[in-house]
Amino acid sequence: MGICASVNSVDSNSNGNQEMKNTTHNNNNNKMHNPLASVKNIYTLKSRQHISEFIDFGEDDVVLGEGMTGSVLKVKHKVTNEMVALKSVNKKLIRNIKSLKKEIHLLSELDHPNVVKLIASYEDEHYLYMVSELCAGGDLLHQLISADRPRHCYVEDDAREIVKQMCRAVYYVHQ
Repeated sequence: MGICASVNSVDSNSNGNQEMKNTTHNNNNNKMHNPLASVKNIYTLKSRQHISEFIDFGEDDVVLGEGMTGSVLKVKHKVTNEMVALKSVNKKLIRNIKSLKKEIHLLSELDHPNVVKLIASYEDEHYLYMVSELCAGGDLLHQLISADRPRHCYVEDDAREIVKQMCRAVYYVHQ
C-alpha cells in the first residue's frame, strides 16, 4: 500500500515558464514523476528528458571540484531559480549504486545551518545528479591557505567558532 502526500509539482505556463502547484502524489511506484516531490527519492528522468530541463549550465562551465566519479559545477536550478552546486556522478564508476542512493536519501533528511542542504536529485541512464546549496565561500582548506589570511592562519577566536560549527554539524548528523 502506498502513502499519499501533498507535494509541489512543476508545470509550464503559457509563456513556457515553470510554475509550482500543489498536487497529490502517490508513492506506490518506484519512479517519481515530480522533480520537487521529495529529495528522499531520486527523480528518474524519462527517456527523452535531459538534465538540462532542470539545470541551466550557462555559457561558462564553472567547475567547483573534480573527483574520482564526477565533477561539481556551479549552475542555475531552473525550478528554484537559484545558483546551486550540481554534482554529476558517473554510474559506471560506482560499485554500489544502492548504497549511493541510500546516502542521497540520508542527505535529503538533513536540515542544519552547518550542513550543506541537498535540494534535489535526478537520475538518467548514465548519471546520478545531486543539486545542493551553493557555498560561495569555498571549503575550509582553501580558506586556510587564502592569500587574504596573514601567514595562512586563523586567530584563536575565529578558529574556536569554526570548530564549534563543525562540532554542531557532526553532533546533528549523528543524532
